[in-house]
Amino acid sequence: MTVFSEICPMIRRLPYIYGMIVLLLAGLSSSGQDRSTIAAEEDTLRVILSGIRAAGSDTEKMALNERFLIKLRQVLMLRASVSYPFDSLKSVARLSSPDNRFRAINWNLPMEDGTNRYYGLIQVPSGQKEAPHVVGLHDWSDVIDKPEEKKLDTAHWYGALYYKIILCRTANRTYYTLLGWDGMSPQMTQKIIEILYFDTRGIPVFGSPVFRNYSKEKKFRIIFRYSAASTMVLKYDEQTVVKKKKWNSRKRTYEMTSDKYLMIVCDRLIPVDPAFEGNPAFYVPAGDAYDGFQFSNGYWNFIKNVDARNPARKSSRRAR
Repeated sequence: MTVFSEICPMIRRLPYIYGMIVLLLAGLSSSGQDRSTIAAEEDTLRVILSGIRAAGSDTEKMALNERFLIKLRQVLMLRASVSYPFDSLKSVARLSSPDNRFRAINWNLPMEDGTNRYYGLIQVPSGQKEAPHVVGLHDWSDVIDKPEEKKLDTAHWYGALYYKIILCRTANRTYYTLLGWDGMSPQMTQKIIEILYFDTRGIPVFGSPVFRNYSKEKKFRIIFRYSAASTMVLKYDEQTVVKKKKWNSRKRTYEMTSDKYLMIVCDRLIPVDPAFEGNPAFYVPAGDAYDGFQFSNGYWNFIKNVDARNPARKSSRRAR
């Protein structure tokens, strides 16, 4: 074999190799341009947020918020925005799911009457060469009757400000459990355990009857309502669960056995006075009683009496 015969195939491949290099450099350049564009747009978004906080009326606030929503949606459709932190948007919650399937970006708009309106976008990456898919969330919480019993879509969303996403996998489906806050009114606050999953078409769905032993009615989400003057604990943490009494024949007494699990733990809410039974605006945390939800076999199982004094511990374990 001659040297010429060995070089010829390499020469024939040069246009292909050159083309690949050009495409790679173009992609890197485009990505850099995208991030530069996003940084500039983030400054614009931050200025709009400042305007919303300084607005003198609900009408002005809503107009600026619409401008913010449109601009943010445009920015989130740029490929480089998937990994962009938007750190300067302090009043906007930005949560990525533990498996990086999606990012939930949402915020509240305080109104003059003391209520809040909620807005949100779900950003789903679509691959390295395609723009992310961005879905808007439309708050219908004011008009949804019996929201605990409803499956909802993005056009009829039970609005809240999310602060935690918990990944829950079963044999047939991946669930995302969201913990959220809702400043419902000057008298009452809500905290919410919401369920999000993606259907076979990749469309987000809110709510699923995965709660057991909590009530006789089928619950698609859990909503805690309590006095706005109080603060309620609703968090995901490792907690101790008292399992059962066990007889110790040597000590001739019953001993409690317990174990630790990752779970959602919450204050138990009670009325400030028995006369206010059934009126959530007068419910407050008991202060010495905590309950929880443990995910097992595809369900969040309600458990009474967990030890919420446990210090938070870092763990990479998922609910399962």
